[in-house]
Order: sequence, then structure tokens, then C-alpha cells
Amino acid sequence: VSSRVGYTWHHTLFRGGLTYRFSSSEIMAGPLPLPFAVVLLAAASVYGGAQRSLRSCTGTTRPARMAAARVRSRQSRAQADGGRSLKVRLPHMARRNLLAAGTTITALRGLSWLGRHQGIASADEEGPTPSTENLYKSGVTGYSFRYPGATFKPAPKLLKTHKDEVFFKSTLRKKYNFGVTADPVTIGALSDFGSVEEVADKIIALERDKEGVLNAELRRSGKTMVTGHECYTFDYTSNSTRGNIHYLSNLVIDNDKNLHTFTIQAKQEDFDEVKDEMTAILSSFALKD
Repeated sequence: VSSRVGYTWHHTLFRGGLTYRFSSSEIMAGPLPLPFAVVLLAAASVYGGAQRSLRSCTGTTRPARMAAARVRSRQSRAQADGGRSLKVRLPHMARRNLLAAGTTITALRGLSWLGRHQGIASADEEGPTPSTENLYKSGVTGYSFRYPGATFKPAPKLLKTHKDEVFFKSTLRKKYNFGVTADPVTIGALSDFGSVEEVADKIIALERDKEGVLNAELRRSGKTMVTGHECYTFDYTSNSTRGNIHYLSNLVIDNDKNLHTFTIQAKQEDFDEVKDEMTAILSSFALKD
């Protein structure tokens, strides 16, 4: 349902028994999950454009009356079904541009995710039963890996931004963490994304562009095989105002076209002591059969 105050259009959407009020520029009332808020703002922008186009008509022509009727019909359906009929449609060129950039963004944000994540755990989250070695298996894409359960504990995010993601942090050393993200992509092989050297250049460029980063250096890059799939491997450091961090990272795409990024990090000053353990955790990663 829409109403106008002065020159500003306000929209009300009914969803799951709750009422959300928003305009094209801001959410006016009510707590709102971030992804849904983004959709609402996009909907407001697109819908506001339709309203402005409609208001530009004289209202006296038959096409204008039909357009107005369609708008009223969509509003009625949205109110009746809790907003499920409300759809955001992107122009064809916008969709094509988003798809073209999607693979690059997915890969690089997966690599940078570990460095940004602060390891916020939910209050009732319990860690795995301590043992010499624990097996973790994803219930979403089916990947698995092994890790020292006695010295690492899970630290799940309150708001997930990937199809699947998991994060573990050390109970003994600060900034000694590892995580896995999985996102759908349109390519079936990493070679379609670029050579290992090209991807490495993008990773280092991304690190150097981060706020507070003083220098980023690639140590080595290469290829290996993970469950029969080509995997890109990277070893690099990033020195910033927050510390000098050493990263080991793997990229691999499974049969369902999910890009998996496995990254493990440690302070540069601790790297020599934990290098073997980092390598063992990373090497244990496997895709579903």
C-alpha cells in the first residue's frame, strides 16, 4: 500500500503478520533483517520509478488507466498474500552486468571474508567435543575437513552472507583462524575465471586496497587436485595497522558449480610454529563424492 506525503511516496508491505513501512530512501519503522531490507529498498526504488512514470501520464488515456489498474491489482495481491507477490525486476542490461561481475566478486569476497570476520558466536553455541582430531562436514554442499578439536572452536556469524560458511578460531593463539565459504557461480572450472597467476594478482590487489593495509606480498601460488577437481592454492602475507598476517588459501569448484574458498591465517610471528598444522588442516579439505 502506498501513500504520498508532499513529494515523498511511502510504502507499506505486509509480510508474515508484520507491517514494514519504508520509503525509497530509508526504512521508516520496524526492525528489519538486512537482506530483506535491501530487497525492500530495491523494490521501493523500482516501484517508485513506476509510480513516477504513472504520475507523468495525464490519466485520461486508456493505456494510463490500464497501467493504474495493474498497479492497484499488484498492491491488492501484495496485501492479500503477505507481500509474496511483490517482485523486483532488474533491467536486462543490469542483470547481464551483474552476472558478468558475479564470479569475480564471489571469489574475491570469499577470500577477504576471513580477514573481516570477527568470530562473533551466538550465546548458546557449543563447541565440538574436544578430541585430537575432529571431522567437520557441511550439510549444504557436502564438503568436509579435519581440524584439532581440542584447540579450535566454532565461531558462527550472526548474519550469513554466503550459501554456506563456517568459521573456527584457535583457543590458544590470537588471530589464528580458518574458515570456508561456498557460493554458486556460473562457471564450471577455475580456468574460466582466469589463470592462477591472474587470480593471485587480483587477491594481492584486493588486499592492498583494504583500509589500513601497509603492504601485501604473494609468497607463492600453484595448482593441486581436490577430490578430482582442479584447485588453486595461494600463500601470501598482508601487513596492516592491525598486524602482519600470513594466509594460506585454496579455491575449488565442485560438480554443482559451487565455488569453495578455504582460508587459514596466523600471525606472521607465529607462522613457523603453526605452519605444519595449517597445511594439514588445509590439505584435509575434500568435496562430496
